[in-house]
Amino acid sequence: MTEFLNPVFQQWSSLLKEKIVQFLNLVNTHIIKTHNSFPKKILVSFRSIEEDQVEEWRQLIQLLGFVVTLAPLNEDRKVFQDKLDNNDILILLLNSEYATLVQEDEKRSGASLRKMILEFGSRKPDALFPLLCSGTFGMALTVVSSNFLIRNCCKGFLFPTATPTILGEEHVHKWLTFIDVLLHPSGSQGLGVIPDLIELEKVSSVEPLVKYQELFQNLSGEIEEAAVRQILKKDLKKKLQKNILRPFTLQKTEHIWHTVAGIVDEVLKNEQLKTGVVLCGKNVDSVLAGFILEKVLDEKPNVFVVSIDLESFDSQKTGQNYVWQELEERVKFKTQEIQRLQKQTQPKVILFKNYDQLGRAENLFVKTKLRSWGKSLKIFVTCRQSFFEHREIDSCFIEDPFNPSLGTIKKLWMPSWQEVPLEIQELLKAQHDLQNSKLGLKESTKIQPALNELWTTKRDKALQMLLSDFLVNLNTVLVKRGVLKQKIWQNEQVFISYAWERDASDLKKQHRLLKQFVGDLMSLGISVWLDIEKMTGDIDQQMFGNIGKSQIVLLIGTKRYVERAKDVQTNVAKEFQTIISRLESRLLK
Repeated sequence: MTEFLNPVFQQWSSLLKEKIVQFLNLVNTHIIKTHNSFPKKILVSFRSIEEDQVEEWRQLIQLLGFVVTLAPLNEDRKVFQDKLDNNDILILLLNSEYATLVQEDEKRSGASLRKMILEFGSRKPDALFPLLCSGTFGMALTVVSSNFLIRNCCKGFLFPTATPTILGEEHVHKWLTFIDVLLHPSGSQGLGVIPDLIELEKVSSVEPLVKYQELFQNLSGEIEEAAVRQILKKDLKKKLQKNILRPFTLQKTEHIWHTVAGIVDEVLKNEQLKTGVVLCGKNVDSVLAGFILEKVLDEKPNVFVVSIDLESFDSQKTGQNYVWQELEERVKFKTQEIQRLQKQTQPKVILFKNYDQLGRAENLFVKTKLRSWGKSLKIFVTCRQSFFEHREIDSCFIEDPFNPSLGTIKKLWMPSWQEVPLEIQELLKAQHDLQNSKLGLKESTKIQPALNELWTTKRDKALQMLLSDFLVNLNTVLVKRGVLKQKIWQNEQVFISYAWERDASDLKKQHRLLKQFVGDLMSLGISVWLDIEKMTGDIDQQMFGNIGKSQIVLLIGTKRYVERAKDVQTNVAKEFQTIISRLESRLLK
């Protein structure tokens, strides 16, 4: 799933940073330059955090006109004191590594780092800003006293660890945490760091505070809109990833793709058209039509897309609103997010797949109250042709059944897929049986025989798709039972310890299997750290740091691992000894 979700989160992360930069520039123009007469000098002290991440953070704060200096913490107290003497503000990025060094230093010397920090904070109010990036408040109090406001950044990832398994979602939460803790005038941690630094609540005039709140409200609105778009994009990517046709090269279907894609462009460009209906002959045609429509719509950058498979809805519950149920229960939208989507003036599309599975003819605009979604809404529908042999088709998809408008529906009789590969036919049978089993967890007597008959090179991919679907469903059950948290970064981290194979071909196979294993764990909702690429920089620091952040270790005890673990000069040996030490200290499960 990584190949599908990475671009989504990367785009979202880049957009969030872009909005933050715009906001800070506006604050500098309308507030700092108008109401602050001198630039403050800020020292940022940290330890065991990637310096390029802190540098990115520094560049943002400097947009406000502050002079920001980075100071990686070490044991040289004189250098640290000199830096304190030359700055007005001290921001501490606290984690366990920072606290450990401060505690060890305090045991050795009376003129300790902690004493220097507390003396600096006592010079004047609001000179010291401790930010808890990881760990507990008890740990933070070994560095600063309870007299200072300690802002908690642990709910998000202000400085996420850069690992090969990262999907990008952590970087999205990095920026959301930055907004909440640093920019928000009244966020989860109270007054944000930036409003505090520019002393918004202390200036005699209320104008700067009012202006800041106005700018932040605009920022919040833009971020909420971006969040809605990206969550829908992520959901659509997941549906595409799970589609049974995705791994296959769909030969001799080019004319079908061209025909179905054409109806999308025609409906979106024609203001009079509201609905595009694709009528299909066979079940496989419906699956192909839904796949094509999702692929084409996914490539439309400025369109909000909601894809709904009506086959998964209970046809007996006649009172349900399919759109709201999809958005609330499956996409996990809150009411205000759905309302924001409804009010969007940019193009919105709702795709209803397998309309015939409802078992009855009902008007979708009336049933799901789509008339309140505005003029920018378009709907697309896939349906078996046979369903309308004895039913009126237009009445089901016309916007206002009581005031019908001619020419608002575009109907397409999709060309049939004539030469369907046997492997796809069998997978469709297996998928249908899996979908009919409750939550996809009941063992099916039809799935295994169908899969055993797959003989092509796509067999492994097909099996992996079914396994991924099972793991996602299992995650849903475990979250409901409280075994796992809903967000992957809220769950315990697993550290995978292994030794690189000597032979190049064996190493390639090893990495391929490990990547797949990590992908399966993450589908289940488990956070994983894996050194799949050679680490650069301070290797020991990265290795020890990530073992320290993990609660579970999976040790791949190959023959090569045993050999390397016995050689005390190797990284494997250092890693193994660190694991044993944490295990003996009961820091691992």
